[in-house]
Amino acid sequence: MKPGRSRLVAAVVLATTVAFVAAPAPQPVDAAWQDAESGAVAFAALSIAKPVYLAGASGCSISTTSVLGVGLVINSYTLTFTMPEGYGSADIQVGGGNTSTTIALASAAVTPAATSPTPNPTRQYSVTFNRGLLDGLLTGLLGGTGYLGVRVAPSSLIVPPLTRDTIWTSPWAVVQVGTALLGTNPTCTVIG
Repeated sequence: MKPGRSRLVAAVVLATTVAFVAAPAPQPVDAAWQDAESGAVAFAALSIAKPVYLAGASGCSISTTSVLGVGLVINSYTLTFTMPEGYGSADIQVGGGNTSTTIALASAAVTPAATSPTPNPTRQYSVTFNRGLLDGLLTGLLGGTGYLGVRVAPSSLIVPPLTRDTIWTSPWAVVQVGTALLGTNPTCTVIG
């Protein structure tokens, strides 16, 4: 390198170093989305309690018929439960499935109506699943087990384009139903 060029390079390096040292340190700034005068907001997600079955055999009862004096054949299952405060019969959804975690909403064509005493200060309701309905909801019930459930689906949250199967709902309150071979010796157990 020529002596004149090396002095020029040294002068540029020295000037750059002095400029960096003399420059003020960067100051913290508000991000583009942040404002020093902004407030805070808090919110909570809607949590809906599930229905609670009545204790013991009252929560799930079975209507049966004896055939030729041998065994029992299921006519229907009746689920009796208490709805959470603030919800009524218009907010009840029913369903069934092959496991307790795969309960499917029953179609409107087969959904049994919820019945209750009038007036109903205790918020107790009953839903009866007839044998024909069970055949449609549960696969392999004869000689096996199946699951029925009720849940809360607040009708007040249904605003188009929402439908009853796209709104917030409570978890399913589930019962396990079962029979021995050919529908004999039926059982109904509240599991959650």
